[in-house]
Amino acid sequence: GPVQEFGEGRTPETAGTAYVPAEEDIPEELLPLARHVAELRRTREGLAVSLLPVVLRRVWIEAQAEAMLARTPWEAALQGLLREEQRQAYDTE
Repeated sequence: GPVQEFGEGRTPETAGTAYVPAEEDIPEELLPLARHVAELRRTREGLAVSLLPVVLRRVWIEAQAEAMLARTPWEAALQGLLREEQRQAYDTE
């Protein structure tokens, strides 16, 4: 049958290996913040640690989109995502 697609049409096996990691795109000073958001989201979604690069990529894409829409800096967009993840974490406990 058809291969189960994952993310942008990649299988879980190839996710994170066949493309540039998000770390290469994210400005160095924003990496700790982006990683923190990704780690919270990965935990909330119950995903394996090995999928952290995939989650990080998703977080970074969202932050860029948000920054464009709201005309805010990337850092502000990431802070917004962080607040959202923290709120979700408190809601589920």
